[in-house]
Amino acid sequence: MIFVNILYKVLHFDPWGTRMVVIAWTCVTIIIFIASAICVSIIQILPNGKKIVA
Repeated sequence: MIFVNILYKVLHFDPWGTRMVVIAWTCVTIIIFIASAICVSIIQILPNGKKIVA
């Protein structure tokens, strides 16, 4: 939810305000998924990180 809040509140991005809603939602979904996967990978590298994520 961190990345969703960043998109909406910090960047003021609203997929419903675009003309291509389906493409906007698809791009937002992919970006959030990749950012979350990167964060999980970084947390797992940290000491005791696997206990936090798993």
